[in-house]
Amino acid sequence: MSFSHCLPALPKEEITPKPKKRKEKRLSDIKLDKPTGDDEPVTKVDTAALAKKVRDWRKNTVMGSCLDGSTLEHLGVAEKTLSEESWLAVSKTGLLCIPCNRASLNGAWSDGTAGSDVKDLRLWFVTKHAKSKSHVQAVKQMLKVNAGPAGAPALSEFEDVLDQLQSGSSLRGTSKSSFSDKVALIAWSLQEAALCEIREHLRNAQTLSLTRDARRQRLLIRFGSCDGKGNSHAGILGLVRDFGDNAGEIVKATRHILKRVCTSWGAPPRWYHGPPAYFNEELFNYVREHIELLTTDAAANEILASNIGAVHRSSKLEGDTVETALTPNLKMIGRDKAHSFRRLMTRPFKCDEYLDSIVDEFVTAKSSVVQRLHNSWDLKRILTEEIEAADPELGTNMKSLRAAKHRFESLAAPMGRCILYLPQFLKTMQRICESRADNIATETKAFLQGLTAEKLLQLSLLADGLDETMLLVRIVDAESVDVASSPLDIQALVDRLHGLFGPDRLALTTPGYTKYMTDLLQQGNVSYIVKGQVHRLRLPNAAATMDRLFHRMGCWMKLVMEVLRTEWPDYTLFASLGIFGLAKTTAKTTMAVTEFSVDDTTSGRDRTDERIDKGLKRQTPDGEPNTIQAWLRKRRRGVDHAIQSVENLDWDLEGVEQSAEWSEWHEGEKQFQKDKQMKLRLEAIEFGTLDLTDDLRDEFMKRKDVDALNDKKLIADRKRRERASQKTKLTLDWEAWSGMSFWVKSQTPELLRRLAEHNLSVTTDRWMADGFVVQDAAEPPERVRWIGSLMGKVLVDSSAIQGKGGLLLYFKPARKNKMKLHITRDFKDSHRAIFNLINRALLLPN
Repeated sequence: MSFSHCLPALPKEEITPKPKKRKEKRLSDIKLDKPTGDDEPVTKVDTAALAKKVRDWRKNTVMGSCLDGSTLEHLGVAEKTLSEESWLAVSKTGLLCIPCNRASLNGAWSDGTAGSDVKDLRLWFVTKHAKSKSHVQAVKQMLKVNAGPAGAPALSEFEDVLDQLQSGSSLRGTSKSSFSDKVALIAWSLQEAALCEIREHLRNAQTLSLTRDARRQRLLIRFGSCDGKGNSHAGILGLVRDFGDNAGEIVKATRHILKRVCTSWGAPPRWYHGPPAYFNEELFNYVREHIELLTTDAAANEILASNIGAVHRSSKLEGDTVETALTPNLKMIGRDKAHSFRRLMTRPFKCDEYLDSIVDEFVTAKSSVVQRLHNSWDLKRILTEEIEAADPELGTNMKSLRAAKHRFESLAAPMGRCILYLPQFLKTMQRICESRADNIATETKAFLQGLTAEKLLQLSLLADGLDETMLLVRIVDAESVDVASSPLDIQALVDRLHGLFGPDRLALTTPGYTKYMTDLLQQGNVSYIVKGQVHRLRLPNAAATMDRLFHRMGCWMKLVMEVLRTEWPDYTLFASLGIFGLAKTTAKTTMAVTEFSVDDTTSGRDRTDERIDKGLKRQTPDGEPNTIQAWLRKRRRGVDHAIQSVENLDWDLEGVEQSAEWSEWHEGEKQFQKDKQMKLRLEAIEFGTLDLTDDLRDEFMKRKDVDALNDKKLIADRKRRERASQKTKLTLDWEAWSGMSFWVKSQTPELLRRLAEHNLSVTTDRWMADGFVVQDAAEPPERVRWIGSLMGKVLVDSSAIQGKGGLLLYFKPARKNKMKLHITRDFKDSHRAIFNLINRALLLPN
């Protein structure tokens, strides 16, 4: 990465005095590159006194004193003579450093104003400047010593700051001592260098794609580009904060980021002295016209923002002053597949009351087993003791049950560990019942008394399904995902689910959560005592129970397939990229199941406590580490092997709708997915991906009418918010007020001067005044209040006129309202002043 474009331009030629025998050319004879302030003296200084001090300090300000001896030895004759001269000179405005002036540096020493504001000027003030890096570099440049540009930090400093920023450190953390303006300038230079490369990629791009991610008032945009030679590039365009949350504000924020990228030298930190910001409108329009794909979340505001940019919805939603569409040639809106495929886990199980209640009972409810043990140090200690005492097959290092409830995929870890360590969980709950007499013990007893083998098997089946769908999410969530292989990964998921829960019921025989639970029940290891009564759960022998378990999974599978059809339509550009996949397109596709572990499903926190046995894995006889992660890898390999051995994986799921387990909730979710599929199909027609057929024409036109009606409502909402925002802002419209006359309550010279500056006159007649300037607009004089409200005048605080903030009121003229006033004689006699005000307001011409 090059930073040369961020550095100030240096003079190409140096003027060096030619050596003579006796009389050499002095520094005072050299013409300076920068003005020394002689034309516009800033401060009046005693130049004679300064000249005397400079003569006294001549020996202490020798130019070569800042260089080491080895450097001075290699100087030429002219440069060596020059190095013996003083670098200090006097200008009309102060002290001047000749090398800094020649190097066109910024500062008082280069401008010739140094020391002008110092009352007691001493030698330390001069020697301090001689030790600065910029002065040393300027001297080296003047003496033609091999050195970098004067005033610019060394390349190593740029590298250090870049390394610190890439490691996640803040600007304050990058500085060795404390945050400085120098660090800010270096970071800004690095940013501009990166933006310069990005602009070059955008300028050469034949097609562009954007990925937009908004969360918690932060909007991040990434880009992908491809030039005419097939070279692709990717990177980050920018990030904005506190931009708003509705669709119009998202489009505004996106436009702002694109304009910032197309602006050279934009938003510099302080002490920046370089070229002014330059907005390349030609590049901005080129980027807009070449954006063909935009990937966002499936949130309503994100999708609406994408359609606004593509002119499929009213551009007025972004603002009244928008002249050009943001992405006029957008061909497709892509949904983030990592987010969309999570719906495979969140939506289907929620429709089954039985599945939802089991997950709630074991994992998510406040009184559930997992939440009780995770949120109590005492109960967690009991569980740890039981696990260490039992020394189970999968090891004793099972301590974490954390999960983010809003992310269903994060429930895989606690759900799986609850199954794999079920005997230890049951012993822990038994100890809770025997040692406590509080609400926790009562709830635990009720849980154990209601526990059945059917619940455990159903939870295990759901855990197997969750692990399979989670694999697909982790694959598409990787940075290096190949979109062309996604259809194969989806087909692999369908095959594995069909094999596990279909007619072959491989979940009962293939290594996994269901097989593990089946073995526990067959061996009689699920036993506990509650209220003196022994409970031992065994594998149910009734075929009706097993049919009921797998029928529920069949209903779950039916909805999973509907969600897949919704989130991965076969007519999309992403689905068509499958023809470019390099993997073998066999009927039974194997996913990369060994790359992810159960810890990937947690809330994402890093381990903070170091293990004393770190690096030492408990080995099994076959050489596989005895851990939960190893067990999961073994489970996934076992499913692969079992699927490959099945000849026919076709499963007609239409029959599950006739089973007793299919409820109205399942039917409602199915219809929801069908409606969503129709919306996506109509969206594809609008983008030109699909042709408009006769059977969809009515639906398409109906959608356009609904969108137009919604646009009117949203535009009205936007304008109402803008009006509310304007009412809270004090904006004095001097241009519109020009030529108006104001009645001023307390006339001060400063107030009158401000009014005259903006071509406003002062009058003493309240009725002829266009506005009133009072001390407090909230409580103006009573006559001013009546005249202002009757005639519709402007009322403003005197502090607002003086630029100190205040209150500004615009009255609507009451006399323009159509109404009839009946004033009695008693009112006229009792309130003569008010009657005269109303009467005069009505008699005045419009």
